Amino acid sequence: MSMAEINFITTTHLAQKVKEVINDIVASHSIKKVLDVPSGEGALSHFLAEELKLEVIASDIDAKKWKYNKMPLVEADMGRKLPFSNESFDFIICLEGIKHTTDVCTAMQEIARLLSRQGLLLITIPNDLAMEVRLRYFFDGFVDADWNNPMSHLSNESKSFLFANSILQLPQLNYFLEMNNLKIIRTETSRLRIKSLVLAILFYPLIYFSTTKACREKKWLRDLLCSFTWLAGRHNIVICKKN
Repeated sequence: MSMAEINFITTTHLAQKVKEVINDIVASHSIKKVLDVPSGEGALSHFLAEELKLEVIASDIDAKKWKYNKMPLVEADMGRKLPFSNESFDFIICLEGIKHTTDVCTAMQEIARLLSRQGLLLITIPNDLAMEVRLRYFFDGFVDADWNNPMSHLSNESKSFLFANSILQLPQLNYFLEMNNLKIIRTETSRLRIKSLVLAILFYPLIYFSTTKACREKKWLRDLLCSFTWLAGRHNIVICKKN
């Protein structure tokens, strides 16, 4: 099956940015074995195996949507114990999955267990901290747009996990990472929201003052939260290292 027939279940901008970041990571680190979870239809696994020539294991809760027939899919729920050995992966990629697991705490524990020492983790999450999202929440109470997007091409089982949204913003994500000996080393965004960028510039002094009060002991976290990546980014990429 060709790459054109296997879809990324995410935006085009995020898929392209993730591939760019992965290329950079593979070029600068010794990466041999990769876990792609959740793997969706197999578009990312296809890219990792066919273009980057990496050893890839793919896992997802819904085997019915798997289309990459050159590789078997390991069906598993990342919110429970995953069927892999300790420290068996150099690199784990979680593309738009962590927000939709039913147990974020267990998912992060499992990711940390499977990752080798000094191994790398790439997670993507919708950026609920963008200024437009904050403003929309002020008026209508909705944080995540998934509720307004039924995604009819997905199976009912996939939808049930898709809609099991955790409000997982950067501070909460960092909490789960630190609990499991993982450290954020870099963040990127798929693209900037222009309206959010304008709002961020207008209110930046107030945002910086308020965020500084909330992050007195973690200035590095304040700097991330006050960056345009998080004030105006659409979907964000978080790269971590296991200590």
